[in-house]
Amino acid sequence: MGEQIDGFIYLDGRIYILEAKWHAEPLPASTLYQFKGNVEGKLAGTIGIFISMSGYAEDAVDALVLGKTLNIILFDKRDLDAAISRNIGFTNVLKLKLRKAAEEGAMVKLIVM
Repeated sequence: MGEQIDGFIYLDGRIYILEAKWHAEPLPASTLYQFKGNVEGKLAGTIGIFISMSGYAEDAVDALVLGKTLNIILFDKRDLDAAISRNIGFTNVLKLKLRKAAEEGAMVKLIVM
């Protein structure tokens, strides 16, 4: 009750919660914190996928990862363009981002350029 989730994806035995936003300005930390709370309220191991067509405020990304568990993968317009225009596919971009996040332990904003 009271929370809005745009969708769920089941891939390779894991559940992902999907949230997408189309705003004029980059999203602030408060929007990401709210989504992170939604993700953390689900089954342990659930990962959030947040898509923002306007990108993210720089301090929002930094604030999300400092001293916290990484459980959100960020996508922006460039990621979706790469997935669609370059025929890479959303699943492949997601897998690249997951691998990078696991290797570096950091929030992954963009891998595919």
